Amino acid sequence: MQTTTFVFPGIAYDLEYQQEWVKVHTCGISIHPDSIKHIIYCQSDEATISCCQDHRQSLVIKHIRDEWNPYVFHIRHGVRCFHYNATLKLLVTGCSHKVYIWNPVVTKIYLAKLEGHKNSVVDVRIFEHFNLVISISKDEVLKVWSLNTYVCLQTIQFDFPVYNVLGKSVEFSARTFYPGPIIKQPPEEQASLKSIDASNITSVQTSVYMPKLVILNTSI
Repeated sequence: MQTTTFVFPGIAYDLEYQQEWVKVHTCGISIHPDSIKHIIYCQSDEATISCCQDHRQSLVIKHIRDEWNPYVFHIRHGVRCFHYNATLKLLVTGCSHKVYIWNPVVTKIYLAKLEGHKNSVVDVRIFEHFNLVISISKDEVLKVWSLNTYVCLQTIQFDFPVYNVLGKSVEFSARTFYPGPIIKQPPEEQASLKSIDASNITSVQTSVYMPKLVILNTSI
């Protein structure tokens, strides 16, 4: 099966030798004035979202076939990380010591500014089922924010063994948060379909799936 991939100049070089498996579409115009820190493809909107740490064109949402004008965000200190949730239509960015929440089609003003980190934010993630945003900064501080009130609900200070030991420091990758395995009730605690009298059912409560959070980092 052949896969179509939309990439930016410089990324396509190695893929040109994989024409049997990948079809490459190159964007011929400059998207960012600085190196791209993170890029994703949003299938539901047929668009790419990318960011850089320059205050000009810090984050760009661009349709892969240019069917509409790109949404360009100019953000002071640029954007190191972001997370987009297509269901909630929310965009969260990590910019220096702050976390911003945006309507992805409104580039001039943010919905909320979340302050409290004392070091650069290295990753953010939206948890739509719990109406939460989590962020982690370079000094190993994780914060949990409410999407209802935009206040910090919890602060967790991690203590990685290598931090400040023999001159070493923690180096976070571009993606720090990874959803882990799904947690659900053991099979013996779940009702059997054969034991349910369908005639008496007015509403059925659905199971809540809570992904574990895995934080990855490398030390240098």
